[in-house]
This record gives sequence, C-alpha cells and structure tokens, in this order.
Amino acid sequence: MIVVDASLAAKWIFREDNSDRARHLYQFCLQEQLPIVAPPLILSEVSNVVRQRMRRTPALPRNDVWELFAAFFSFRIDVMEPPDLYVRAVMIADDHGLPAVYDAIYLALADQLGYEFWTADRRLIRIVAGKLDYVRWVGDFTGSAMPER
Repeated sequence: MIVVDASLAAKWIFREDNSDRARHLYQFCLQEQLPIVAPPLILSEVSNVVRQRMRRTPALPRNDVWELFAAFFSFRIDVMEPPDLYVRAVMIADDHGLPAVYDAIYLALADQLGYEFWTADRRLIRIVAGKLDYVRWVGDFTGSAMPER
C-alpha cells in the first residue's frame, strides 16, 4: 500500500524524467494488488500542474486539458481523508521545517496509514532524507520490487 503525491501522479500523464519509473510503479502496484491512496489535495495539485504546463508550453492547447484529466482519472487512486490528517500535517511541517503544509498532508496520510509515501519531488526528499523512513523517491524504483525500508 502506498501514498502518492501530485509530483508523482503528474508523471503518469506527462512525459518527463522518471515518467517511465512512475508508470512502472503504478503497474507494479496493480499487479501486486497494492492500493494507491492520496489525500483530496492531489486533485487540486494535479490541476495546478496542468495549468502551469499550459503557461510554460504554448503548444499545449486547451482542448488537451480534457484528455489530460481523462488520463489522470483513469489511474486508480483511493482518495482518503482520515480524522486528524490536517493536525498531523501541521505537526510534520513544523517538525521538518517545511515552509507550507501541502507536502506534509501527503506525509501525514502515509504516516497515519502506515504506508510508504512515493514522490518525484527531489526538494522534499532532501528535506526529509534520513528522518522519515517511509518516504521513497520514484527514481529509486527498480520496476520489480519495492526498496527495503
């Protein structure tokens, strides 16, 4: 069972560094019947990623937005919002010096559920490296098994 953030989910719908690994991670979870979960925030953040791509890539027409969201919603993600998620997120953000609570919401969900958290956000990895043993970077996924904790 894993928690994913928008940085990883965006790699499912855009071709960029580590997109193949992100897709392989998704396929691995399907094959192994490992649930993929995320907080409701993922919907807003993926929407923001799409908007930012539109701004940076004039060749990305508005009509493609429908296709991008259709692709995103084709991936099976269980959206979960357990009690105390946001309180725990604020505590994690404070404990690790995160400037905002957004990333901490994903971390809090993984922590509360006892799941691994997978991200493509190198900045976040640098901040929590060696501090939170349930955090994984998509670039470390080998395609055949989950890395050991």
